Amino acid sequence: MSVSKDPVWEFIQIEEQSIFYKEHGVPHHSIHWHVHEQYELHLIVKTNGKAMIGNYLGPFSPGQLTLVGPWLPHNWESNLQPGETHKLRDMVILFKPDLFDTAANSFPELAQFANLLEQAKMGIEFLNVPFDKAVYHSNR
Repeated sequence: MSVSKDPVWEFIQIEEQSIFYKEHGVPHHSIHWHVHEQYELHLIVKTNGKAMIGNYLGPFSPGQLTLVGPWLPHNWESNLQPGETHKLRDMVILFKPDLFDTAANSFPELAQFANLLEQAKMGIEFLNVPFDKAVYHSNR
C-alpha cells in the first residue's frame, strides 16, 4: 500500500443538496488518500484492509462506521487478491458542514449534535455497530 504524502483535494459538488449518498465498489477510481469540505459518514459493508484517517492507521472490516470531519484526510484501502472485485464495498453519506446549524433553526434539538460534529473533525469510529443483523437491499 502506498500513500502519497499530500492528500488529493476531492471536489464534491452537492450545492443543490444538503446531503448526498453514494456507494463504492472495489476497485474504484475515487478510492485514494483525499480530503473534501463535507462531513462523511462511511460504512464498510465488504472487505478488510487499512483505514487511514488523519494520523490514524488501523484495520477495517465490515461493520466499521466512521464519521470523518471536513478537511480531514482519509482513505480505506482494501486487501484484495489479484482480479478480486466487489460491486458494493462501502456506503457513504456526505453532508455540508453547516447542515446541522442551519437545520437547528427549525429543529432546535439538532443543536445537541454540535459536540459530536466538533469531535468528528479528528474522526470518530462507532463501535459495536450491529451490522451482521442489518439487511441491505439495493435497487441499483
